[in-house]
Amino acid sequence: MKLGILSLAVCAGLSLLLCSVALAAPAPIAASTLLNVATDISAAVSQIDSKGTATPTDDTWAIAPGGALAFGTLSLKTGTDPMGRTWSVFLPQYYFAIDIGFPDGGMPSGKSIVVAYGSDVRPPGATSGLGDKATITYCRTYFAAPGDWELNKTTDAVIEKKLLKDGNTVPTSAITGGWLRMYVGIVTLDPTAVPVDPAGAQIFSPSDITGTYSGAVTISLV
Repeated sequence: MKLGILSLAVCAGLSLLLCSVALAAPAPIAASTLLNVATDISAAVSQIDSKGTATPTDDTWAIAPGGALAFGTLSLKTGTDPMGRTWSVFLPQYYFAIDIGFPDGGMPSGKSIVVAYGSDVRPPGATSGLGDKATITYCRTYFAAPGDWELNKTTDAVIEKKLLKDGNTVPTSAITGGWLRMYVGIVTLDPTAVPVDPAGAQIFSPSDITGTYSGAVTISLV
């Protein structure tokens, strides 16, 4: 697959801290998070190394520290496209996967998993926040062949990719035979990415105001 703020616990919901840091901060901004998981839904958060980074190894999965989706300090990447035009974009070292499950092991029928975004915080003067500059790719993830479970090999069937700020509602019927996995990443506008970034997606560019961009994602079962 290519690719911030405390909230109160609510029934059948959880909150995840999302934090990307100043594009040119004097020091990395520390990440902190509060993850509230109700009794009828659970979430496992994984931190994945982005392709193109030298250290650590590309695409290595690890448990996200403290359950945080902390993108850390973004680094400026530059290049030239096939038409000879130069580009510049600030990108993090990591993106994240959130695997949704249910403590009793069963798939609730006639229910929906609702993802909402709020508490968008941006530096003074910034006209857009993390909600415009990050996406969630929703997938029905499953074990495609016998033995895949032992090999920890999963297959992702993409449902859709949306801006973080737009949220989503995924009926449990759409993930029958598997579970919901959500990949959360900073917008790249890479035309070769599958799936491509949705309309209205914005990159972190050199023209963006430095500072902390953050927001809260709430996931609930209704």
